[in-house]
Amino acid sequence: ASPPYTFRYGECCLPTGPSSSAEWQKALPEIKPLLAEPNNEVEEKCCGKADVYKIKTKLDAGWTPRLNAALAKYGLTAQTSAFLRYISHGQYGGHMEPVLHLLVYSTNDPNIGAEMERIKKESEETFSMSAPKTQAMSS
Repeated sequence: ASPPYTFRYGECCLPTGPSSSAEWQKALPEIKPLLAEPNNEVEEKCCGKADVYKIKTKLDAGWTPRLNAALAKYGLTAQTSAFLRYISHGQYGGHMEPVLHLLVYSTNDPNIGAEMERIKKESEETFSMSAPKTQAMSS
């Protein structure tokens, strides 16, 4: 059976994936084993879907810094981004689905700081919207 959670790309409605840049191609042999590690980082929610916000927190506590240490040798850096995405069912409406992306940037990109901050802020905002309420409702 395939892992319950993995970074995927290039499929329907998914990002195109890593570029064919020289930096990425040089980094890939070293980071490929690291990219497989999150397969075991699954936190279940009551609806049976992976809790991408808990996964993001866990990855950012240890895995993301290790990945960035490896990527730094090649002029690259990464961040995780958890957010809610609307999935349309056409004329029958749709639903919101939690998504976790791994974003890889060139450290030579002049817009990297602003872009990483924007992604971080959006991820934090959707986390606060999806977090369970901590106070019980009174009757």
